[in-house]
Amino acid sequence: MVNFDQIPMRADLIPKDPAPELIKSMTWQVSMLAVTLVLAAAVFWYAIKRWRTTGRSEMFWMSLGALAAASYEPLGDFMVDITYHESGALRSVSGFGGIIPLWTMFMYVVFWAPGILYLTQKLETGITFKRWMGLFAITVPITLAFEIPMLALGLYKYYGSQQPIQVLGYPLWMAFSNSAVIFIVSLLVHAAMKTALVRDKPAYLVLLVPSIIIGVGVVTILPIGMAMSSTTSLIIINLFAVASTILSIAFVIIGYRLVIPALDDEISEVPETEKKDVASTV
Repeated sequence: MVNFDQIPMRADLIPKDPAPELIKSMTWQVSMLAVTLVLAAAVFWYAIKRWRTTGRSEMFWMSLGALAAASYEPLGDFMVDITYHESGALRSVSGFGGIIPLWTMFMYVVFWAPGILYLTQKLETGITFKRWMGLFAITVPITLAFEIPMLALGLYKYYGSQQPIQVLGYPLWMAFSNSAVIFIVSLLVHAAMKTALVRDKPAYLVLLVPSIIIGVGVVTILPIGMAMSSTTSLIIINLFAVASTILSIAFVIIGYRLVIPALDDEISEVPETEKKDVASTV
């Protein structure tokens, strides 16, 4: 008879440094929540205004989808050792041993939705591969500029001796990962809006957007997350950080090469009368 109690269920993980305790007063937390609420409200206000003036509601649904994507934060933080102020925190979600403050949910809207809308508009008017990659190159330092001030304020921290190369406390590979997510979501939203299903019912973007954010985020984090859980060698960890960076860039390149030519071929096969109908609805 097999003794299941003696079967190893998983490999032993490398012990990691304990997370530091980041403590923020309730006044500080409420103030941060108020700021992010105002910023998120501004995004939704623009989305609703655009809906009323153009009849296009996808920005509103994308913003709701970005809000829902905040449920992924505990998993990503667990994989690459990120901690928030947890003691007495006004929390939104928790899991994998971590607590995510409430303000983070609204920051998801501010970070993801405007960039996705901007890129989908560029894709609609037509964008060359060179221009596409140029925008990606610009987005990486913008992502750094977005997150480094929040790290300086102590909103959260990438902690532990197993962190790869950082810029003012922000791992460089993460800027590529987050930027890639924005670009891939934009590509797939652009493609989805060409279909009758999503064009007629843009509310489906509430499901599509968080699924892509989480999917691309997990895949690009996986190499570095596995390294940080498997070794204490910073040489190996940094090599895997490079792998995550290359994977992010590959997503942006291959995504464009797959989606844009496919859409162009599809449109070229449509009769001229149908092209006019499609153009009037998109």
